[in-house]
Amino acid sequence: MLPVFRAAAERLGFTITPPGAGLFVDFQLSGERDGHAVRIHSDIFLRVLHTEVRFPTPFDLGLHVAPAGQGSLGTRPVALRKLGSLLGKIFGKPDTQIGDPQIDDSFSIHADEDSRIGPVLEAAREDLLAWHESGVSFELDDRKVSLRRYYSLTSGQTVDSICADVDAVLALAKRIERAREDLPTAEVLKVHAPAFAELSALHGLHLSTTPLATWGTLAGLTYFAHATRRGPGLFELELGLASPGPWAAKGGLRTRTEDDDDDAGLRVGDERFDEVFLVEGADFAKRLSEDARKGLLGLMRGESNELRLGEHGLHLRAPLGADRVPLAELTEKAIAVVKAIEGGS
Repeated sequence: MLPVFRAAAERLGFTITPPGAGLFVDFQLSGERDGHAVRIHSDIFLRVLHTEVRFPTPFDLGLHVAPAGQGSLGTRPVALRKLGSLLGKIFGKPDTQIGDPQIDDSFSIHADEDSRIGPVLEAAREDLLAWHESGVSFELDDRKVSLRRYYSLTSGQTVDSICADVDAVLALAKRIERAREDLPTAEVLKVHAPAFAELSALHGLHLSTTPLATWGTLAGLTYFAHATRRGPGLFELELGLASPGPWAAKGGLRTRTEDDDDDAGLRVGDERFDEVFLVEGADFAKRLSEDARKGLLGLMRGESNELRLGEHGLHLRAPLGADRVPLAELTEKAIAVVKAIEGGS
């Protein structure tokens, strides 16, 4: 192992994944800073280091910002930016224009809604322009800030540079995080926003507009509900309830899929229930009272819903359409199901 990696890991308090852990990645350092997951990894030639800081909660903007013509960090060197920018204008998806000539000319920007990204770009502006001027490669998206830099990995100064990059990328991620509260809710989610706000106000839960989410403690259970982006203008509801500790009975259930054999899982003698859910664990099956089964079926608002229930709680996924989601009703039903199974025998 090169001494520079060992020294950087020791100074940062990170762990090291040794060579051979991946086909295209050699050394990797990983850890956490101020609630942000941080990863540093090299290419197979030990000449390039990628520094990546992930947001604790992803955004839902469909955002991608990079130097014009750069493309993915793993594909195109900085020397080909101008060619990449020209080809992108001819064949690629049009870039978002925000009315700031310096930003518009320097970066390729994509987002679902142009009107939502202003505060993020304002928070990141000076750092991104400085990085662009220095010639390093970087990306900003809904989940992370990434920086790629060429290093002399035998230089003693490299450890200082690696740590400085971690500090710089983390500082930018924090500034972008602070801009989150100034972002409006996604246009397609505005019909659902009142349901989240009302549930939050009624039970004293936390509330976020980007992403649209509410979370906290309900009926002694850890609760969350958030709108997860699955594509441009496409969102689904994720609702979860977690018990303080595991239940006495091992096992669980999930919605059946087309890939499941007809005889997979346990049957509980309820024809409709057995069509929809696959049950595992005899002790768990005994806890599925009539009330619990009715409650679980009541959570399946459509065929595209997905539900998992186990010893640590419940997780529901359902598409969010044009009609306001009945979040309070779904939450009440989910709590009733968990309580029924916790008390079942």
